[in-house]
Amino acid sequence: MEVSECEACHGNHRIDPPTDEMLGTGEKGVCVQCHDEGSQAFQVASQMREMILDLSGKIEKAEDLLSRAFQKGVEVSDPRYQLNEVNTLLVMIRDLTHGLSLESIEEKVKEADQKAAGVISQGEEALREARRRRTGLVITLIFIFLLAIGLFLKIRRKTKK
Repeated sequence: MEVSECEACHGNHRIDPPTDEMLGTGEKGVCVQCHDEGSQAFQVASQMREMILDLSGKIEKAEDLLSRAFQKGVEVSDPRYQLNEVNTLLVMIRDLTHGLSLESIEEKVKEADQKAAGVISQGEEALREARRRRTGLVITLIFIFLLAIGLFLKIRRKTKK
């Protein structure tokens, strides 16, 4: 009796929810159940997992940058929308792992990497904008404070006369 492809990776009656840890050659990787270290399939599984983890890390970095910029009052709705597109690509890439075609995965990862890099760049620019705003606010407050001191001294001098 043959085991279907789904059951081989996701279990039989206790269907395991899919995770990135299932892919590849890690401790929880299901690929190592059938493929020996050093085999081509083992290497492909390892590469697929590395690409997915790398992209996931970029998504997390972009989310962090955008969240920090948003908390500082910078408008980041456009980059967040673009990040949703990157997340959609990640879902597609995860689905492509079932086809076991490293080339198709590499193609989508390249597209997702480019979009993620753009979002990261926009997030970094948003944080620079927040710093510029803070600097401008500090300079303005110093100017207002000096003006208030000047007015106070002028009023004091006028009242003494």
